[in-house]
Amino acid sequence: MRQLVVLVGLPGSGKTALHQKKSEWVVVSKDAIRQSVFRHSYEPEYEDAVDRIFSATLIETVESSADIVCIDDLNLLRKERRSYIELGHMTGRETIAIVMPYDPIDEIYQLVQSQLEELSMSSPKTRVATFPRERFDAMLRCYEAVLPAEGFARIEREDSLPRVSGITKSQSIARREKKREEKQNPIPLFAG
Repeated sequence: MRQLVVLVGLPGSGKTALHQKKSEWVVVSKDAIRQSVFRHSYEPEYEDAVDRIFSATLIETVESSADIVCIDDLNLLRKERRSYIELGHMTGRETIAIVMPYDPIDEIYQLVQSQLEELSMSSPKTRVATFPRERFDAMLRCYEAVLPAEGFARIEREDSLPRVSGITKSQSIARREKKREEKQNPIPLFAG
């Protein structure tokens, strides 16, 4: 059966690192949209447009012939996840939640800071926003645990954080690959 995989976790918890290991997944990611379309890591004034592009891309992708579609976003609230469960049912996809670790908090926050620093170095044209600890803690406070009653066909849990921050390739290799990607697809709407 075709699947819709919903990644759930705080920034820095390894969602992107996980899907990068799954070459067969077609991934729809707000971070990828922010970086490729708007050239920023996060800017509140663009978020409405990011949400619209994300929604349109997700609908198009789940209706495609892709066997496994993955949603790479925080998905911290049950309300957000409920809409993906409904979308999975409407499109005949088994909806699976993969819950990333949320402990140790200090280590996750440090991973996010490392990832932002790496993004800044590897993508000089991307404006990288700061991510204060207060914002991170606010996300943690609003996080709602994934429950069987939500309606996922399956709930899987990742037990360990990624040991290496976001990008593991050298800067020059990452830049070369990015330029190659831009030539092939000037406005990529999903990562994979």
